[in-house]
Amino acid sequence: MGGLCLWGAGAQIGEAVAAVGMGLTVVGLAWTRVPWRAWRPFWPIGLYVGWALLAPLLAGAWPSGAGFFRTLDWAFVAAGALAFAELDERGRRTVAIACGAALLVSCLVAALQFFGAWPSREAMQPFAFLRLPFDRVYEPASAGSTSHFMAGGLLFHRLKFAGVSGVFALWAVTLAVQQRGRERVAAAVVAVAGVLSVLIFPVVRAAALALLAAVAFTAAVASAQRRAAFALGIGLLALGGAVAALNPELRARVASASSVMGDEDRVFLRRAALTAFMRHPLVGLGAGRYRAADYMSPDAPASVHTHQGKAHLQILSVAVEAGIPGAALFVAMLIWLAKQLWPRGAAGLGVLLYLAVMGLLHDPLFHAETSMAVAFTLAAALGVWPDQFTGNAFNSYGGENRE
Repeated sequence: MGGLCLWGAGAQIGEAVAAVGMGLTVVGLAWTRVPWRAWRPFWPIGLYVGWALLAPLLAGAWPSGAGFFRTLDWAFVAAGALAFAELDERGRRTVAIACGAALLVSCLVAALQFFGAWPSREAMQPFAFLRLPFDRVYEPASAGSTSHFMAGGLLFHRLKFAGVSGVFALWAVTLAVQQRGRERVAAAVVAVAGVLSVLIFPVVRAAALALLAAVAFTAAVASAQRRAAFALGIGLLALGGAVAALNPELRARVASASSVMGDEDRVFLRRAALTAFMRHPLVGLGAGRYRAADYMSPDAPASVHTHQGKAHLQILSVAVEAGIPGAALFVAMLIWLAKQLWPRGAAGLGVLLYLAVMGLLHDPLFHAETSMAVAFTLAAALGVWPDQFTGNAFNSYGGENRE
């Protein structure tokens, strides 16, 4: 329970904290002597992780440290699911409370940053040893804005904040629909705060669009009453759309895109990724080894020549690092997860939709915290014993209990 609390809450604070929680989760599994056969149902995850790490290695392409652990995060879906299965109702409730509290604190910090009420750069200098990207939260929310800034919550990074907070907000939406009494009210408060914070404070396009679709879908799947669920989903979609439309900074960013698929910089980034992919189509470059600048066309703007290794298209980024077989195994793994989650794992299904839609315009898994949060929430939705796993018997803190 302690490991899961640190993992879920830590993903909203920093990679190091979440990593400690993931490690403690594995230690807990070893301590309770979970049998090796319990891991067998998760073999599709093992196939993807094994190929993505070993195939490029056999070709002489060692993964970077960051790339290795981002890929390994998928293995923790299995570890987290088995850990959630070990918890009783009280333990799962404690984990949910820890994650919800962290989300509320992060959203509050994001609000202060967005409205310029966060301490100045000078006041944050004593904390420079933490090596957090403090400077990012002082960037104006738009070219003409002087009072609003791009908030990043406790992660101090607007894209990480949007990705991670959206994932946990979807879990809260599921709990708000499925729980009763005070737990429903608490989950609803967390869900509303998380969704609205992502739509307003970080000024993101892809995550906002993806979250609107995922919230409506998650609410509909989580509810047993289909008509009520449909009405709830449409209502949430309308409310979120109205909030996004009334956000002048978000409207300005959407208007700055020259096409449906994003601004011109993304065109050059995708072109560079395609060049890298065509040169290494079978096993890829290795996890974390792609650098856009190494494959950039000469006519590309100077701003993209120093860009990090992202194609701004998730499946293309996977293909560049793991080749065609790796990309195929990645898609197959996601489909397998969706099949296991349907129809009772609403939180996990919503996260998969969120990841898929956001991945059309962005690389959410490039950020370690987002990758950790995705793995955590999928684990919560798959928190069952292996003999129950193929029957989709979900617990009530990520899915619906059949008992």
